[in-house]
Amino acid sequence: MKKTSLLILSFIFCLFKANAQVDEFKHTADSLFQHLDKTGISTGVLYDRVFPYAALNNFNLITPDTSSMWHFKQAYSEYYRSAYNPSPSWLTVNQLKEKAIMAQL
Repeated sequence: MKKTSLLILSFIFCLFKANAQVDEFKHTADSLFQHLDKTGISTGVLYDRVFPYAALNNFNLITPDTSSMWHFKQAYSEYYRSAYNPSPSWLTVNQLKEKAIMAQL
């Protein structure tokens, strides 16, 4: 029981630490891009604002591949978070997961 509790606490700590690093990266990127004229960003999305775990800039570049469920969710999350003003029609990652679950039923 003690080992299980320690494992769960460690996992929760890692989640909080990872989330803090994501926010810190975006904050740093935004401070570097603060003087960027955003009118030239026609899509409203600047992928450089987020840490590219999904590596969308390299995906299918050398070897064509199919995205996995994890990769798609990560890529969508990065794309959503990199938007300066996400459109109201965009789903959050949780809404996207809920729709996927409902579609399976």
